Amino acid sequence: LAQQLRQRSAPGGASPQPPGTPGPGVGEDSASLWRAIGHLLEMPNAEPALRAALFEVAAGIPEVDVRRDVEDPVGRRAIALDVAMGNGAFTTFFDPDALQFLASVEDYGGGAFYRIVESAGIVGSTENKPQGSQLLVPPPAGPLPGRDR
Repeated sequence: LAQQLRQRSAPGGASPQPPGTPGPGVGEDSASLWRAIGHLLEMPNAEPALRAALFEVAAGIPEVDVRRDVEDPVGRRAIALDVAMGNGAFTTFFDPDALQFLASVEDYGGGAFYRIVESAGIVGSTENKPQGSQLLVPPPAGPLPGRDR
């Protein structure tokens, strides 16, 4: 998957991207790979198996720090992937059991930007909400960042 992401994002690839913005000690290849992973994680139609594979690829980027047994910004058990690139620090959180994307935090020094998955699942219709075994991630255990408590 990592090689496919590199080829797809490269000049002449199916989805060419400008080079990633590396940070101190982070290579351009790693920055571009991190960005491609982030774009796919944000796609609402990315299947659970793809999200789990993206976790594995991201955790294997040499400059990424893997922290286990942490909590995401809303109090769920998580694995955190940390990296500093450009002028920001990025943390992406995954469920430790299903390796599904839970949240991300981007901090550029002037305040953090959050992406929180409140609910995710697979159902047979856009009219239905996932429940029980259809849920792919646990619900938030605490308040969302920035909301009145």
